[in-house]
This record gives sequence, C-alpha cells and structure tokens, in this order.
Amino acid sequence: MKPRIVLVLIAVSVVACGQEDPVVARVGDAEISLSQVERFVERLPQGLRSQDTGRVAIEDHVWSLIDHHLTLAEARRRGLATDAEIQRELAHQERRWLAQLYRERSGIADIAVSADDVERTFLRLGFDKERLLTRLIVADEDLLAEALGRVRSGAELAEVAHSYGEMDSLALGDGTVGWIGREALARYRIPEEVFFSIQDRRLAPVADLGGAWQIYQFENTRSRPLADVWELVHERTLREHRSRQSHQEYEQLAHQLALRVRPEGMEAALALGGAGVAPQSLEEPLGARVLCDFDGDSLTVRDFLTALLRIGFRSALRDSGHVMQLASSEVLPIYLFAAAARSQAWDKEPEFQEFAEKKQQQLMLKALEEQAAAESGPMEEEDIRAYYDRNEGQFRVPESVVIRRLYVDTWEQARDLREEIDAGAELAALLKRPLVARHVHPRLQGIRRFFRIHEAHFPELVAGAFGAETGDVVGPVPVGDGFAVFEVLGHLEPEVQPYDKARPEARRLLLKARTDEAMAGLIRKLREQHQNPITLYDLPVGEADAEEL
Repeated sequence: MKPRIVLVLIAVSVVACGQEDPVVARVGDAEISLSQVERFVERLPQGLRSQDTGRVAIEDHVWSLIDHHLTLAEARRRGLATDAEIQRELAHQERRWLAQLYRERSGIADIAVSADDVERTFLRLGFDKERLLTRLIVADEDLLAEALGRVRSGAELAEVAHSYGEMDSLALGDGTVGWIGREALARYRIPEEVFFSIQDRRLAPVADLGGAWQIYQFENTRSRPLADVWELVHERTLREHRSRQSHQEYEQLAHQLALRVRPEGMEAALALGGAGVAPQSLEEPLGARVLCDFDGDSLTVRDFLTALLRIGFRSALRDSGHVMQLASSEVLPIYLFAAAARSQAWDKEPEFQEFAEKKQQQLMLKALEEQAAAESGPMEEEDIRAYYDRNEGQFRVPESVVIRRLYVDTWEQARDLREEIDAGAELAALLKRPLVARHVHPRLQGIRRFFRIHEAHFPELVAGAFGAETGDVVGPVPVGDGFAVFEVLGHLEPEVQPYDKARPEARRLLLKARTDEAMAGLIRKLREQHQNPITLYDLPVGEADAEEL
C-alpha cells in the first residue's frame, strides 16, 4: 500500500506567519519542525547533504529525516533497540563519555608539569643518552651464521654490513645507522635493557625480526641536551602525572564505592584467558560471571576480556594478581569514573542524553544495514571478481613520483647538503649522516612515493617532485617542521592494480554497494508499507497552492 503524501505550499514567509519554529512535515501524528531538520542536517557529513539550495534542499533533507524515522522504527521492530551486543557497545560508549567528563571536572585533564618535572623525567628515563648504532639485517640463517662468524673473528661490523649490502640480496647492509635515543628503540627492535647496559663495541644479542635477523652493536655513547627532545619528554611527563592522579582518583573511588572481587568471576577469567585472550572466549557462558562489583554496578568477565581486546592485549592471564593489575590499570578506572559521574547526575544533562540517543541510533542503523546486506545473499569470490572487472577504473592508481629524500631540521643544514650533492656527493652516503639518519626509516632508506593528493600536506615537496625530471635534485623545500633535499628516482604512469592487490578494496566497495542497494530497497518498502499519511509543508514566498500526490 502506497502512503498518502500531501505536499502543502504555504504562501507566506515564516516571519510573516509568526512561526518561530514551523512544522515542515507530518508523519501520521508526529510532527517534524524546521529546527529538527536543521539539527539533522548539522549532524550529516558534508558529502551526504543536499547539493541544492533553498526550497529544494529543505525538501531533500525532510525526506532524509522521514527515511531516518522509518528506518529507526524498523530497527526497533526487529528488536535492535534491545539487542544485547548493541546494548553492550552503547554502555561502553556511555562509560567512556562519562569517564572523560569526570576527568575534566575532577581536574585530572588539567594537570600541568614544570620544567623541573620534565628534567627529572629526562634523566630518570635515560633520554639524555644517545648511542651510535651499527647493524646488519639478514634474511638467511646461513648468512646470519657467516656474518656472526666474521664479526666474532675480529672483522668490523660496519665493514661486514657494507660488504653484504653491496653483494647479497638477502642482506641489508646498513653499516653505521647514526645516533639514536631511547625513543627510537621500538623502531629498531632494540630492548631497553640492551640499550642501557651493553658496552660500546660489544655485539648485542641477535634480534629476531620475524623472517629476518638483526646483528647490531653500539660504536659510541654520548650525552644530549634536553632541548633536543623537550616536546617528547614533556608529553611523557604529562602522561605520567595524569596517570598517577588518575590512579589516586581510582583508589579513592574503589574505597568509596566498595569495590570487591568475586572469586567465581576470577576463576572464569583465568579459565577463559589462561591460554591467551581471544575473541572466541567472549562467546563462552563463563563470560557472564561478574568479576568485580561496586555500588550496584558490575564488571563481567566478558566485558573485562572485551576491554583487553580493544587495547590489543591478547597474552595469557597468568594469575589473579595479573588479572587485577590489568583490571585496575586498563579497565576499572573507566567504570568507576563513570559511576562517580552518574552519582553526580551528570548522565541526566542534556548534552549526555543527546550523545547517548545519537549513539544508540547509530548502532541500531549500522546493525540494520548489516542485516539488510546479509539478506541480499552471500558475497562469493566470483561476485568480487565480477565487480572488479566491471569497475576497473576505480582501481586505477594515479600518476606518482618516487624520490629519495634527505630530511633535516634547519634550512642551513639542507642548504649544506644540497651543496655537497651538487659537488658530487651520493645521497645514499648522506643518508648515514647523524643529522639525517635520525629521520630515516630503516626499511625505506629515504625512498618515498608521492601522489598528487599528498600536495595538500606537502605542497612544496610534491609540486617540486612532479615538476622535476628523473635524476633531478630539488631543494631545500620546507616539509613540516624541517627541510628536505631530494632526488627524483622516477615518474610512474597511471595503472590499474591487478586483481590480487585490488581484491580487498573491491570487496569493500562491493559490500558498500550491496549495503546501499539493500537499504534503498528497504526504504522504498517502508515508504510503501507506511499506513499513515506523510505530509510535507514547504515554505516559499509565493501564491498559495496545495496538491495531493
């Protein structure tokens, strides 16, 4: 049954009618005001807003709002408003919102640190120390044994690294990389205890990189000034102070709210996470047990494990002490802060109520979209391939340019590098200079590929790269907070990605197309099934007219 739609064109302006917030549509007994439409449009991403203006734009957005109401009603009819998974996700989002509000209003977020605090962190954590790194990466066990044998027999690691880098594709002969501090250890896969304890020119334990091995040592050690890493250490200090203050607040609230651990919940947590926290453990019945309770609220084992997965924790839970250490540092503070916020009735404030309603609607509509897409049938491999074949143009990689870049902090440093290059110096050699090497990713070795789209972030660099010929050297050009000099290694013409590389994107686009099509069909069906008349009121200035469609 098609809906009875009445379009009424009112012949006077809003002001002339004395209407401050006129009704622009009616769905059955429910009215939609102009302010509701305006709020709805404000929340829409720019790409989903009507491209028209005036009366036509208002009508487009009114219909979008009507469809929004219809789909939400359908989601509720399907029971999505009370769906357990949606309710858990909504509760998580609400807790995060309230916990952040508690941090702001309790002063945790406003903590400041002094220059003395920063200096103490700088010295305590060893940011004042730099070491000159030399390394060799090999991807073959026989080559690893051979290289280690040469170094242990007295050969210089830098010389061994350079020799392999020139002759063997299974080795990356970095040689002397440059001066590094503790902030670079994760990038180079170096344990902190090795960085701080091993002596100069002593071979460090070989680092397993997963399919390759790193042989390395430190040639020298020196001090560096705080000014070189001020921002980094300041941020680290600020995080530490906030963490301490947050933990103090948590301890006080744990006492005030009578936090207690349930033995049966602890038993379930260790049973489900003893071999490693995994998504499948969330489906186990044991997950419903309560791990902790406090002031009428509780943390279930399922929610505890879900929170660990959210932060990327997948290791085994060793014992009850390990469980509580993780709970008190990673999970429970949010629960207790949110509970404290609710005790202050902050969850009754209009801003939170609006947030919670909007978030619930988003979760319901997302679930409805997933259901609609699933109802259209499974997505087979041949469907993905057929979509790729029909839409090859969507998988075309635009023109690009490949450069080898030297990046330094000041224009004077970049100018000096350019002068050396013009005098015959090789960029590959300059990359090993300490002032350059500290900005060089060990895998990329200064090589970067840029597309025109990157011009928004690196205007001078990208414009210079596309405007130069292969082999040209360009710079200095400003890049972020520093300056770059680069060589153009080549220009790449537009090309269509082969299916094996484009498949993930093809699958994503096909799923989106199917979801959009399914939702469009569902909205048409809901409009046809709607029993109540839908009335649209428009507000142009002109002669009165009314037409029933």
